[in-house]
Amino acid sequence: MPSRHGEQIDVTTGTGERIRFTGIGLAEGENCILPFNMDLDGVRLVRANLQPVTVLRVPGRPFRTFVFLKPDGMDELTFHFEGDIQDVTVGKADFERFMVRDAAEIVCVTRALAGRMTVLDGGLAFVDDDNALLYEDGDGGRWNRPAPKTGSPHIRKACSALRGRWSPYQGFIKQGAIVSTDDFYSDSSNETSHYRKNVVKDGEVDGKHYGVPMGHAPYSVYFNKAIFDAAGITEDQYPKTWDDLAALASKLTVDKDGDGTPDQYGIALADKDAGYLPIFLQGAGTDLVVDGKANLTSKKSKDTLTWIRDNFYAKKSSPSNLSLVDAQTLFCSGKAAMFWIGPWIVNAAKEKGIETGTFEMPKGPEKQVTEVAANYWYTTSQVDGNDAKKKAAYAWMKFFNNKKNQITWAVKANYPPNRTDVTADDMKSNNFVSQISPYMDHSSLLLGSVPSGFADVQSELNALGPKISESTGDLTDILQKSNDKIQGYIEE
Repeated sequence: MPSRHGEQIDVTTGTGERIRFTGIGLAEGENCILPFNMDLDGVRLVRANLQPVTVLRVPGRPFRTFVFLKPDGMDELTFHFEGDIQDVTVGKADFERFMVRDAAEIVCVTRALAGRMTVLDGGLAFVDDDNALLYEDGDGGRWNRPAPKTGSPHIRKACSALRGRWSPYQGFIKQGAIVSTDDFYSDSSNETSHYRKNVVKDGEVDGKHYGVPMGHAPYSVYFNKAIFDAAGITEDQYPKTWDDLAALASKLTVDKDGDGTPDQYGIALADKDAGYLPIFLQGAGTDLVVDGKANLTSKKSKDTLTWIRDNFYAKKSSPSNLSLVDAQTLFCSGKAAMFWIGPWIVNAAKEKGIETGTFEMPKGPEKQVTEVAANYWYTTSQVDGNDAKKKAAYAWMKFFNNKKNQITWAVKANYPPNRTDVTADDMKSNNFVSQISPYMDHSSLLLGSVPSGFADVQSELNALGPKISESTGDLTDILQKSNDKIQGYIEE
């Protein structure tokens, strides 16, 4: 078909509604399928001049990501939503993203970039002509990251950023797409002795260095300041142990009319996105996987998961069958006093008029554990045998992690610094990041103990959460079934 421009299309629905697409254009040989009356998790997309491609749930995000393709030659790349949501027109860039309220993220890619797109453990990944990883866009990922001062053309393919609440990069390591950075760490001029040791450790595989720290966001308990103030809860009363947290959640749960459904919940624990389960297991001195074997059926695991059910869900301190989206909505509407989540909730809550405070996840029976959403820099196979590319990649990693830039990173981007020599005084202009930075001393990746099958294991945990929270009695059978599935995913 020859190119066409300045077209419009009228669609009449079965209810008699007429929807008019304007600004339609296509390059020669291009084709597309355009959406109308599309449900974006509660937001109605009336029409758009972009083609829906896929929808993703990135673990750790309280919303889904809807991916759209920009047809070549389209005159107007516009989204038209129902109600008072403003139309959004995107540009010609390869990769653009925006949020629709708090309900959904929209990602827009060109056809050229869509051809390089795959899915990596729930997030978008992009590869080059040799299928070498260019970029993975998970939670907190950025497509347009700043270039190093060297201006090196090698940086794009030689150095990639990967994100995970687990360790998705291990598959690329096994394939040889990501290579060791042992020589980066052995060079004292890179000042890696100042990096957080536990963060460095989480970037290792089989005793070898691969990840160089980028950004780490600790999960903690966020609370509604107004609810805490009304209840007279002061900083010295913040929970120090799990039992303290359960007691406070129970205290803050209010059923005004006595109908059995709380009007205010003490805490929102999203059992349908059960990322907190391994953290509780670790705090109890065990883990989801021990020595390569699924460990849900151990006595310590069963006792811990039973304790969660009996102390939060059975007491109705948190609703059950709760997604992250639902949990965030509950918290941001003032109907939950506390919410276990990452620091991005601060701005989301503020937009809804909720001022927040936070405290670190309390200590378990054995130790204190803070889940972290982790980003690392990696070198790809592009650096093998190419000193110029390796030098450029390493120069960027060193530049990003020098002390001056880490202070700027912390103060301006709200990420705890990757270095231990950045002090509270260095971050005094940002009280929030100064407060959460010490949480990193106890940080742990969500599925750090899982050797493979990360996305499937996460999905199984998400399915397991409501089964636990809504159960009564012994958990043996429930845990055995999930344990068998997780073991199967590990062995695949």
